[in-house]
Amino acid sequence: TKALRLKPGSALEVCDGVGGVGRGTILDVDARGEAAVEINEFTRDTSSSGLDWDCIVAFGGLKGGRGDTLVEKAAELGARRLTPFVTTRSAVIGGGERDGAKSRARKTRNGAGD
Repeated sequence: TKALRLKPGSALEVCDGVGGVGRGTILDVDARGEAAVEINEFTRDTSSSGLDWDCIVAFGGLKGGRGDTLVEKAAELGARRLTPFVTTRSAVIGGGERDGAKSRARKTRNGAGD
């Protein structure tokens, strides 16, 4: 989906991975999603020899292959740790019952429905 894509005229920052940050504007986006960008300002931080911050990602249970996307994007950001946690709204992963009717039928077969 393209719901969160930036459009021509949007401001953005780009990083070169070695301390350089460019600030610019999107000029055009073609049909393949590739953008032409005009960089208006570029700065390089020479005082640092690495990341000055840690990126740690905490997330609730994910379903539908979203975990793969999370790992990919977190790695792109330089995350050092991924921490899953369980909430009342977390997706059931593994042996959980997905269908209430199946769960009731299983309980009835096992004599637990009395």
